[in-house]
Amino acid sequence: MSVYACLGSDAAAIRDAFLARLQSKTEDMRIKVMILEFLTVAVETQPGLIELFLNLEVKDGNEGSKEFLVGEWSCLHVVLDLINSKQQGKYWCPPLLHRAALAFLLALWQDRRDSAISVLRTK
Repeated sequence: MSVYACLGSDAAAIRDAFLARLQSKTEDMRIKVMILEFLTVAVETQPGLIELFLNLEVKDGNEGSKEFLVGEWSCLHVVLDLINSKQQGKYWCPPLLHRAALAFLLALWQDRRDSAISVLRTK
C-alpha cells in the first residue's frame, strides 16, 4: 500500500514538517536520524513518496535532454546542507546523523534514481 496515497492532500504539508525538523538547528538529533532512515527505506519501497520528498523540477536542456533542478522543499537540499564540509565550522554534524545522511544518498544511488543522481552530480 502506498503511504503517499494514504496521506492524500496532506502529503505536501507533512513533507514540509519533516523537512523543517531536519533543517532545524535545535531539533533532537535522534529525530533527524529517524526521518532520514524513514526516507532511506522509502527510496526502495515507496517511489511516489520519495518523489514528493525529492521535489525535483524538470527543465528542458539543450539538445532535447532533461535537466533536473532542486525545488525549494527538497530533502536533497537539506541532506546536502547537513554534510556540507563548509558548514562544519558553523554547525557540527554528529556522526550518527552524518551516517544516516550518507545512507540516504547511497540508497538513491543503489535504486538508480537518475533524476536525483544528476542533481547530485551538479552539486
